[in-house]
Amino acid sequence: MSFSSGTLMPYLYGRKFSALYDVDGNLVVSGAERTEHTWEGKTIPSGFFKQPNAEHISAVVSNPLGTISKFNRMGIGAGFGIDGMQMILTGTMHDPDPNAAVPKKFLFRVRPDKWDEPWCGGLNVFHNPRALHPLNKDIFSDYAQYFEEGENIHSYLPEFHPYGAQCISVVPDRLKG
Repeated sequence: MSFSSGTLMPYLYGRKFSALYDVDGNLVVSGAERTEHTWEGKTIPSGFFKQPNAEHISAVVSNPLGTISKFNRMGIGAGFGIDGMQMILTGTMHDPDPNAAVPKKFLFRVRPDKWDEPWCGGLNVFHNPRALHPLNKDIFSDYAQYFEEGENIHSYLPEFHPYGAQCISVVPDRLKG
């Protein structure tokens, strides 16, 4: 699930993007239409929101952090867990620097009674620009949202928005075997 973030947007909107720095060191993002996706000999059309009957889909929601590890982390944060168990969450997150071409890295130690991870942390809402019944963007104001405007995709991201993560769990020796 950690790798779905970079592929879902080009599929949904039928756009691929590239980023380069100009001679002054400013990030310049350009987009082009993407008409198909091919994997292991199978080809499907790109641009899900442009497909027939897709106007009945208001948005697509994904969460690459919606995993079993999230439940484990939330349990530890709520005071449950095993004495001596250690969890480390590491991954990539949104970098708010408008000149950043790559995400920031993060690393957190999950500590009992000090970990506060919301159920929907990492949630992405991809709004369908052709929806018959668009979703109210205020409903998802705490989460990442993406909107197609002309040939661009605009995003609204919370201060901490992870793109993907790995959780390392270390179990005390006394619990092995």
